[in-house]
Formats: sequence, structure tokens, C-alpha cells
Amino acid sequence: MGRLAHGLQVTVAVMAAFTWPAGAGSARLALGQFCDWLPGEGLPGTDGVVYATTTWDPDGSGPQPEVLIAGGGFTVTGQTLAGGIAAWDGATWQVLGSGTNGCVQALTVHNGELIAGGLFSTAGDVPCLNIARWNGSNWQPLGNGIGRPQARWRAGSVS
Repeated sequence: MGRLAHGLQVTVAVMAAFTWPAGAGSARLALGQFCDWLPGEGLPGTDGVVYATTTWDPDGSGPQPEVLIAGGGFTVTGQTLAGGIAAWDGATWQVLGSGTNGCVQALTVHNGELIAGGLFSTAGDVPCLNIARWNGSNWQPLGNGIGRPQARWRAGSVS
């Protein structure tokens, strides 16, 4: 981990399209530690594009650490089937239920729940119109959803 002023340690995880091994393009995970970039040990990332990432703490202030959430137009993370959304715990990819049936384009956290927006009609087995929330064990619709966005989603923080 990189060290900044007052002993703050920072590690940044980045999903990007790397050609690795030669000739095989796929998304891979790399770690940035302050000014040094380290390869993600060749760990496979996703089989498609990643549009959004955020961090989320599955149990709030409990003992579990935060995870990196990736959303996009992919169906596989590492060796695991994942419908457009998955969590990276620093060692392995974890699925969030069965994911969505489309593309996740925006992610944020509100009141401890992970909010995913994009172009999909179900999250898990639950009908959701382009937006859904994950509470750590189940997908739920967010209100009545929203109509098909005309442009790609952008997410910021929600207060």
C-alpha cells in the first residue's frame, strides 16, 4: 500500500482492458499503490466492459471489510457467472444473487444498500425497471423503476 501524509495507506483497484496474455483482450484487475502500479497477478477480471465501480460494506460497521463492486456489460467475472454486477473482495469475485439480465451502468450506496442502475428488467428473479437495490442478500425494485434512459447513466453520491 502507498503511504501518504500522516500514515494514511491507499490502494486503488482498477478494472481495465489489458491484452494479456498476448493477443487475448479481456478486462483484468490491476492494483495501484500510490505511484507504483502492480499487475493483478494475472487474475481474470470480466469478459466484457465495466462501466461503473464503487465500494460497499456488506455489513455496515460489522467485521466484514468493504468490497469493490463492478457493474457493466459482462456475464463472467474470474471463473464465475455474474449478470452484469459482481464484488471483488481482494482475492476472489463474488456474485450478488444472479445479477441482472442486462447491463449495469451506474452504482452508488444509499442507507447501506447498493443501488444499481442501467438497462435491465430483472435483478435476481425480481422485476425491476432499470434500477434495483441489493441489501446484502436479496435484490429489490427501487420504487416503480425508471423508463429507459436516453443516455448512459452517471452516478454520484446520494445523500
